[in-house]
Amino acid sequence: MKGEVFGIFPTPVLKFNLDRDFTKEELDFVYLCEGNIPPPPYYVHLGNNATSDKKILEHPEMANLKSAIDACLSEWCKNVYNPINGDFKLKITQSWLNYTKPGEHHDRHYHPNSIVSGVLYIDTNPIQDQIIFNSGKMYDFYIPWKSLNQFNSMEASITINKREIILFPSNLNHSVPKNIGTNTRISLAFNSFFEGTLGVHHTEPNYTQFNGAS
Repeated sequence: MKGEVFGIFPTPVLKFNLDRDFTKEELDFVYLCEGNIPPPPYYVHLGNNATSDKKILEHPEMANLKSAIDACLSEWCKNVYNPINGDFKLKITQSWLNYTKPGEHHDRHYHPNSIVSGVLYIDTNPIQDQIIFNSGKMYDFYIPWKSLNQFNSMEASITINKREIILFPSNLNHSVPKNIGTNTRISLAFNSFFEGTLGVHHTEPNYTQFNGAS
């Protein structure tokens, strides 16, 4: 007897292409930030370096990139939430630059106090660079599998290329493998939070207006 398998409640991950090259002004700013990163405290170990400035997209040099990312977040709202309230949106709350030198990596982590997170890739090695997502599921039993599928897999990877933007739920565990190339992998990461109206008037206790977190 053969049953029908249903995969329900999938996890959304959206991928976009910037559709243009980075400007000299944008790249000059990105490389200037790399030169200004102080050494991390001895107790911090993430596998790579990141700017202490968590408002990178607020700088005037990055204004056009911020607009592009805002458009991607609007697409997330449209395709994932499909809201009835016209003022509902996702507002960027934090943004920073990551620099992963050859031999470095980015440890598995998630982004607390955020709804949707994302990454814009500025410099990558398309042959080997990827982002790895982990389901976070803990199994009580280990059952050796013949092949992986969407139900028995705990990890999934997406190949990343320069000028691509990836959006994913902030609570989704993710990591970046060791950079085995010769160039520094550079990415711009960001978090977002609700802005606008949640709920409907006839459920007044659940009717809330958000201005976005900061």
